Amino acid sequence: ETTPVEDAPGFIDLDCNDFDSWQQAQEFFISLGGPGRDPHGLDKDGDSIACQSLPGAPQNKPAQTAVEVSPTDGATDDRNCSDFESWEEAQDFFLSEGGPTDDPHRLDNNGDGIACESLPGAP
Repeated sequence: ETTPVEDAPGFIDLDCNDFDSWQQAQEFFISLGGPGRDPHGLDKDGDSIACQSLPGAPQNKPAQTAVEVSPTDGATDDRNCSDFESWEEAQDFFLSEGGPTDDPHRLDNNGDGIACESLPGAP
């Protein structure tokens, strides 16, 4: 039997005020096993978005677009630009997943809000 991290000696509970940015809080949340595991209670409404009170956090991400995290290896059900036939298809997916604020699939490598610029039809 393993001890839950929140019961381990030396566990320091963090809350949203302990992070400088939403991105920092979200990365921490995911690194600890979120959305399936949330020992710090950073995702109060269970929508897979930590610390929505922080500036820059997406607000109304539908549950069906949450990134699924495998409990065994931490890998996501990831998509990449080669999965799309056109830029429009990639951009629509990127926006549905929370872009440009949240880019779990890393489709916008330069952070300009435009996904998969190498695909036909990209601006």
